[in-house]
Amino acid sequence: MKNYTDLYSKISLFAGIKPEEISDMLKCLQAQFKNLQKNETVIVVGDPVHYVGIVLEGAVEVVHEDAAGNRNVMGHLGPTDTFAETFACAGVQKSPV
Repeated sequence: MKNYTDLYSKISLFAGIKPEEISDMLKCLQAQFKNLQKNETVIVVGDPVHYVGIVLEGAVEVVHEDAAGNRNVMGHLGPTDTFAETFACAGVQKSPV
């Protein structure tokens, strides 16, 4: 697995945390690393959200798709951006996007 140690200090979630402590935090938070393919879906509307996602490489689009299949791109995320933090931390049971 690729080492992202230098990138962690640029992630807002780790602001003010000493670099040597971030590894311990990731273990404590039971961090999981996932490699996704292009166009693979991370979270679907209605999925439970119990975690915060962090983009380490590549890009993620935040999309809302209505019942008719119309897609509304709500945002673009790149390396060091977080996602689902609002839902996970606010106790939102199911993802709206």
